[in-house]
Amino acid sequence: LNPDDFINPHKSVLGLGNYDVNCLMQALEVKNYDLIWFDKRKEINEENIDINQAFGFIFNLNSNIQFGYLTLPIKSRHWISFRRLNDGNFYNLDSKLNRPMVIGGNEDFIAYLRMEMINNDKEFFIVSERT
Repeated sequence: LNPDDFINPHKSVLGLGNYDVNCLMQALEVKNYDLIWFDKRKEINEENIDINQAFGFIFNLNSNIQFGYLTLPIKSRHWISFRRLNDGNFYNLDSKLNRPMVIGGNEDFIAYLRMEMINNDKEFFIVSERT
């Protein structure tokens, strides 16, 4: 989106990523997926989130900017994805981790989401196949 603009409103000013939700939505649309925003006023449970039908899940949160081992005292938005892999467990696929972090099965994942969403600074999205 706006690739020829010197100042692109869809990514960070430094050009280090931090793409906005419109870029994510368009990238998923090309792959025939929808991005559904989860209303934080709803309770996180299997009635409000069909975790068995979702392709994956995404958080958007504030995060410190890092350059290698150097962490700057500047906050930027960061995207983190979660998926159930072939072993049946959900994984945190955060690019800032050294390796994917296992969360566990359905109940573990719902409990993890509840705990993480206590922080009001996160947005939560569900990725589902386009119907």
